[in-house]
Amino acid sequence: CHGAAVAADVASGIALAAHLWRHRATDQMAALLAGHAWKGHDHIIDTEVTTP
Repeated sequence: CHGAAVAADVASGIALAAHLWRHRATDQMAALLAGHAWKGHDHIIDTEVTTP
Protein backbone atom coordinates (compact mmCIF):
# COMPACT_ATOMS: atom_id res chain seq x y z
CA CYS A 1 0.00 0.00 0.00
CA HIS A 2 1.04 3.61 -0.35
CA GLY A 3 0.67 6.74 1.74
CA ALA A 4 -2.75 7.60 0.35
CA ALA A 5 -4.19 4.17 1.20
CA VAL A 6 -7.32 4.05 3.32
CA ALA A 7 -8.17 1.28 5.78
CA ALA A 8 -9.94 -0.83 3.15
CA ASP A 9 -6.84 -0.63 0.91
CA VAL A 10 -4.59 -1.81 3.73
CA ALA A 11 -7.00 -4.64 4.58
CA SER A 12 -7.06 -5.68 0.94
CA GLY A 13 -3.24 -5.65 0.80
CA ILE A 14 -3.05 -7.83 3.89
CA ALA A 15 -5.64 -10.23 2.47
CA LEU A 16 -3.68 -10.49 -0.79
CA ALA A 17 -0.42 -11.13 1.06
CA ALA A 18 -2.10 -13.89 3.10
CA HIS A 19 -3.58 -15.43 -0.05
CA LEU A 20 -0.19 -15.46 -1.78
CA TRP A 21 1.48 -16.96 1.30
CA ARG A 22 -1.14 -19.73 1.56
CA HIS A 23 -0.56 -20.60 -2.09
CA ARG A 24 3.24 -20.56 -1.62
CA ALA A 25 3.60 -17.99 -4.39
CA THR A 26 7.29 -17.31 -3.72
CA ASP A 27 8.13 -21.02 -3.90
CA GLN A 28 6.20 -21.32 -7.15
CA MET A 29 7.89 -18.25 -8.64
CA ALA A 30 11.35 -19.48 -7.59
CA ALA A 31 10.69 -22.86 -9.22
CA LEU A 32 9.48 -21.22 -12.42
CA LEU A 33 12.46 -18.88 -12.57
CA ALA A 34 14.81 -21.81 -12.01
CA GLY A 35 13.15 -23.61 -14.93
CA HIS A 36 11.56 -26.32 -12.79
CA ALA A 37 7.98 -27.46 -12.81
CA TRP A 38 6.08 -26.65 -9.63
CA LYS A 39 5.48 -29.87 -7.72
CA GLY A 40 3.14 -28.39 -5.11
CA HIS A 41 -0.59 -28.80 -4.90
CA ASP A 42 -2.55 -28.45 -8.10
CA HIS A 43 -5.33 -26.76 -6.21
CA ILE A 44 -5.88 -25.40 -2.76
CA ILE A 45 -9.26 -24.69 -1.24
CA ASP A 46 -9.02 -21.13 -0.05
CA THR A 47 -11.24 -18.64 1.67
CA GLU A 48 -10.99 -15.17 0.23
CA VAL A 49 -11.14 -12.22 2.58
CA THR A 50 -13.50 -9.54 1.36
CA THR A 51 -13.28 -5.94 2.41
CA PRO A 52 -16.04 -3.36 2.31
